[in-house]
Amino acid sequence: MIRFGTALIIATVLYCSMSMSLSLSKHTMNGGGRLAFPMSIDRENEFKLQLNIAPYFGIFLIDNLELRQKFELETVVISSPRNIVSAPVLWGTSTVAIYYFNTSFRLYPYVGGGLGIKIMDWNLFSLNFAWEIPVGTLIELNENMALDVGLVIEGLMSLRSAAEKVSFTPAFFGFRYFF
Repeated sequence: MIRFGTALIIATVLYCSMSMSLSLSKHTMNGGGRLAFPMSIDRENEFKLQLNIAPYFGIFLIDNLELRQKFELETVVISSPRNIVSAPVLWGTSTVAIYYFNTSFRLYPYVGGGLGIKIMDWNLFSLNFAWEIPVGTLIELNENMALDVGLVIEGLMSLRSAAEKVSFTPAFFGFRYFF
């Protein structure tokens, strides 16, 4: 088992040290999506584990700076016993600006920030304003495909409360196609 782990680390280092070919330059477009399991604590201190599916489309405004439009669906997977029956579905959209750092490897670390809205069960009275801070790494697979891994800190604010919910996504996984 230790030999397999060592071989995997060596293969990853060799792969990542190969020449770069993914374009993060002005006018490059990309599409993709991510799958995540955010954990949240709401204003009543109730813990929830959710499923989040988010397709998105992005364009680079200048070299290394992407503007991304994200659409998402989120639902509760695990909740406190009293709320498990009434688990809402959260629909949302947000615009996120992301800056990618250049490296000499096939890894592109990034950090960003975004704003958007979310609605619960298509009820207009449940409109929430959302903010998010994504941090992650883009791992180049070939000249057009990349694996997207990272974490997200996200918050919701409603008209009733300035801090409705704060969630932390310890890991998300996604794929991106550049064209």
